[in-house]
Amino acid sequence: MYGPAIQQADGAWKKTFLIAFIDDASRVITHAQFFYRDNTDNMIDAFRTALFKRGKPQRLYFDNGANYRSKEILQACVRLNIHLSHAPVRDGASKGKIERFFRGFRDRFLVQHRTFESLDQLNQLTQQWIEQDYNRQPHSSIHMPPVDRFNLDINRIEYLVDDQYTAEVFFIEETRKVSKTNVFSINSQKFECPVDLRNQAIQVRYDRTRRDRFIVYFNDKRMGDAAPLNLTFNAQQRSPVSDAQGATL
Repeated sequence: MYGPAIQQADGAWKKTFLIAFIDDASRVITHAQFFYRDNTDNMIDAFRTALFKRGKPQRLYFDNGANYRSKEILQACVRLNIHLSHAPVRDGASKGKIERFFRGFRDRFLVQHRTFESLDQLNQLTQQWIEQDYNRQPHSSIHMPPVDRFNLDINRIEYLVDDQYTAEVFFIEETRKVSKTNVFSINSQKFECPVDLRNQAIQVRYDRTRRDRFIVYFNDKRMGDAAPLNLTFNAQQRSPVSDAQGATL
């Protein structure tokens, strides 16, 4: 949803965009956040926060925009066993529940708050209104507060563990071929595999917003962090050689 513009330090006005996720059964807003840009990075940020706050859904129903069809979203859903589907093109009725929330948000929140000093203030007030007003007030469609309906299924909800392995679920993944010297290339740089994977096809995961750390997976198993190529060390490594009996020397 297009949000209010916020005046910057230089006097310019900057548009905001609200990304929100709604639980279909309970109408709970699992997370909503304003950003200055409607792009893939911010969509992933909001999606990740929604999962940590209110658990993993069985199905994720998205719009058809490019941000909603990103490789990271698809890969994260596959890794978390979430079924991903998209609304038909130009079918507003299929997104009726989230559109009704947006309309109510404009009528009940934005009309009371005309200006905001910063994006942080806008998000702080938005979170307060959603958690204290919307999620805890009776909803006309379900005749009870959304959070109460959500809690009826609390025992069925699977929450994510906040650790480095879960963080990697949201990393982008690319397949690379490892050379005979146990080296692969990515982002115009060369890296050494953390274990011997010569001549193998590997999967490399990394955070697209940083690109300073690359994690190697092989056959869906985490092998470890890749290291920048050390030419001196790598040149000293010998390729395995098999003897006549098939043993490795």
